Amino acid sequence: MKILVVEDDKTVGEYVRRGLDEAGYHAELVGDGDEGLRLATGGHFDLLVLDLRLPKLSGIDVLRTLRDRGNGLPCSCSPPRTPWTSRYRRCGWARTTT
Repeated sequence: MKILVVEDDKTVGEYVRRGLDEAGYHAELVGDGDEGLRLATGGHFDLLVLDLRLPKLSGIDVLRTLRDRGNGLPCSCSPPRTPWTSRYRRCGWARTTT
């Protein structure tokens, strides 16, 4: 399985890419939305791991453009950097303790 990782934070991107490689996947890392859109449009990937805050073209714009072009590449989006529990609470997925 080929996975395209679009992440502008080099440390985070390398961590994700290395983890995917170690799990037996082939992962390619790019650092901005323009390059991510260009590669994702090529159709040679099975999954897109997409940061929403990217330089040049936001992750939302990358995904919107892909969908507008009829590209149904599965995508996992990384939300803006807030604590995980905070994200899950907003979605109603995390339990809160009193």
